[in-house]
Amino acid sequence: MLAGEALLEGGKKMRRILIARIGWMKFYTGPQPGDEKPIGGGKYTKKHIGGEAKNFKVWKRQVFGAFANVMNASELNLTRIDPNATGDSLHNVLLIFFARDPRPHSRGQVLIGWHKNATITSEWSASPWGHWSVASAKSAVLLPTHRRTCSIPRGRNTPGQANVFYLFNSIGEYRNRKWVDDVLTFIDSYSGPNLVSNPEAEAYSEVEAAVEKELATAFAQGVQSDPAARRAIENAAMNAAQRYFKGIGFKPLNVSSSRSYDLHCLKNGKELFVEVKGSQAPVSKILLTPNEVSFAKKNSRKMVLFILHSIKLSHRRKLFRASGGVPKIISPWRIRLNQLTPVQYFYNIKN
Repeated sequence: MLAGEALLEGGKKMRRILIARIGWMKFYTGPQPGDEKPIGGGKYTKKHIGGEAKNFKVWKRQVFGAFANVMNASELNLTRIDPNATGDSLHNVLLIFFARDPRPHSRGQVLIGWHKNATITSEWSASPWGHWSVASAKSAVLLPTHRRTCSIPRGRNTPGQANVFYLFNSIGEYRNRKWVDDVLTFIDSYSGPNLVSNPEAEAYSEVEAAVEKELATAFAQGVQSDPAARRAIENAAMNAAQRYFKGIGFKPLNVSSSRSYDLHCLKNGKELFVEVKGSQAPVSKILLTPNEVSFAKKNSRKMVLFILHSIKLSHRRKLFRASGGVPKIISPWRIRLNQLTPVQYFYNIKN
């Protein structure tokens, strides 16, 4: 049996997985101005700072996982992660964290990050701070808040009031759940920014909105900076792109939340990677993240740029509706260095 796999009845192999609900934060590196403590996650965080506040803080190249155990039990039941577990620790566990999104127009409970190849201990450890698990920092992924779109459902056979969800029941039977498969597909295919190694990625969506607003002002176009308005514009562009590629015989799949491009299109073995941009203003420039540039340069023969510009936006109270728009398609899309203009640089200061 391979490391990190549990053996099911009949010889089928299954990954070792533990799913934990925690409170919502941006960075989980300890209390910081603007990110003081977890929001939600249990009664403890109402008056105190939850242990999960440091779940993605790197210490000696490691990260440590904290969460509230079932009924505040003093030990974790490792046999519900792997029925064959023995001893007081279990290696090569995929520790998945989710939280309730507290923002307006939220998606409810969402995936926020994970520790791969974690070592889970049955007993709580207090050093260097309270935790149930330890993993290499290189194996930890924390999603930027605008990438936290993978839903964790509520209801039967989903995480209920308990903050820990095991895939094996108390008698060692595996609980097969489609929503878990969807979460694992997201994790295994994710190639986007990671706040553990790239914390500045949290600002990408804000920078894009600010640049969009300034460009629209330059063209004397009224622009909405409300996040709900931005989502309406992005959805309009994505819907238009999907209709276009369906119309020419491709099967488009929205991968924007997990990959460094937006649509994965297939037709008779032909593959296209599509970057989609939407704008209220006429477009002569678009904003790209470092991940988007890197991926597009490596896959230039299969890249397509789809832009829907001059989108009209109406709203009533906080409900926005996007309509119209003019499509512009560049295929193949080959990024040329002389057409890239830096907005700003990050300069690493080394001792």
